[in-house]
Amino acid sequence: MLNKYGIFLVTGTFFFVLVLSASVSANLAFTEKELDSLSDSMVDDLRSKCSMTDDQIVAQGVKSEDIKKVRDFCKLTKKEMVKQIGDKLKRINDKNLKSVFLGYTNSYLCYYIGLNTVPNYADLGLTSSTCSWHDSSPSSCKKEASVACLWGCTNNDPKLGWHTRTYTNQKVFESDIYNKGYHKVSGYACYYMADDYERTLSYGYRYEVTWNNKTRQAHVEGPEPDPESNWYGVINGFWPAEVLVWHKAC
Repeated sequence: MLNKYGIFLVTGTFFFVLVLSASVSANLAFTEKELDSLSDSMVDDLRSKCSMTDDQIVAQGVKSEDIKKVRDFCKLTKKEMVKQIGDKLKRINDKNLKSVFLGYTNSYLCYYIGLNTVPNYADLGLTSSTCSWHDSSPSSCKKEASVACLWGCTNNDPKLGWHTRTYTNQKVFESDIYNKGYHKVSGYACYYMADDYERTLSYGYRYEVTWNNKTRQAHVEGPEPDPESNWYGVINGFWPAEVLVWHKAC
């Protein structure tokens, strides 16, 4: 999750406004300049994924009939892309929608395109009993279609097999997790922390590992909504706005 492990200490970037409080009811509003900057960074990352093959996109959970939507988006100019992503982010500033960011299955945020496209536990091989939540954040964060119609777990990644582990140094740590499919998280998606990593899953979800250089400990948990750009979240409408709200609350 993006609001733990020292992120309150991060300054010098507009992302700090997102972590001033752990409450969904807190002020989530962006200035127009902040929205433009965030949208620009997101689009740069998304454009780098336009070269993905159809098979790679389908592997993210995107339906084959939706591949054309990805290709059509990739044909847009950067300015057009930034406007589309920026318009999605502006929902956070819409006072009429703030009250339903903490919503349930029948809320606007689950069905604003006519379908409940957020993955459920079964999509990622879990059940309510196998999705743990050990954090101090509201337990509703783990419930399907709850906070911003998303959900998350604090499970350990089965590919790693641990929640917290001590390494001799960061190089050894990185070598271990890179061999298991992890990569460094894009700056815009982790408040520009240097030591945030993730393993992407399908359906716009991920496992996250954070590294503490002082203790030489790594901590992993998930699955949770992926704040990095991904085609499933884009095509199905919950990335980036709803994902930002979930991480803000959870």
